[in-house]
Amino acid sequence: MQFQVPQFIEKETGFLGPLTIRQTVIFSVAAGAVLFAWIFFGKSNFMIFLMLSVLFVSGAAALSFLKVNGLNLTIVLKNFLSFFSASKLYLWQRKEITVYCEKKASAPLKKEPEKESPLKISGASKIKDLNKKIEFGG
Repeated sequence: MQFQVPQFIEKETGFLGPLTIRQTVIFSVAAGAVLFAWIFFGKSNFMIFLMLSVLFVSGAAALSFLKVNGLNLTIVLKNFLSFFSASKLYLWQRKEITVYCEKKASAPLKKEPEKESPLKISGASKIKDLNKKIEFGG
């Protein structure tokens, strides 16, 4: 009898009940922030304390449980901050644009008769002959 073994299961171990170590740390930091807000604003201005505590607790819940494309929100925020703080290399690539050129008919140029040079130029080049001998082995 064959059994199907599940693959690619990503489950973190629980630390404090169903919460993982990361989630426990996030909620304990949020609880400390709420306690800090109670000490400074709780007795004198209850509305500011209430708004701050809702903000801290909802932020902790989002950081603990929210996933974006299968990644935790903490990883997404870390990637976001590292992308915008890192230096970037901008490369410019020229776009391929066809250039059209039109030939205009022009009047033929008049050639002046060439004067004879005092130097004598031979018709055959010895370098070309040497190149042919090297290439073709003859």
